[in-house]
Formats: sequence, structure tokens, C-alpha cells
Amino acid sequence: MTDSIRADDIRVLEIYLVGDRMFMIMEQGDDFKKPKRPSAMQSIPM
Repeated sequence: MTDSIRADDIRVLEIYLVGDRMFMIMEQGDDFKKPKRPSAMQSIPM
């Protein structure tokens, strides 16, 4: 798993669970390519 994350140029990855919510903070390098979102999510702003 960690090899896959590093291969995608993700430098730091933190995952937090607060109550019933989970969130993630990540830092990526210049070579990181943002994945395409599924068509059902295209209308939701990021």
C-alpha cells in the first residue's frame, strides 16, 4: 500500500477519525496527477 501511495507522488498522508467522520490531509509532489471524478460527481464543486 505504501509503495503505491509513494508511486503516485503523495509525500504526506494523514487520516483522522473525529466522531463519526473521517477526513484526510495529503501533500503531493509536482508530479501528482489528479484523478478524474466519476461522471455522477461532475456537478459537485470541489
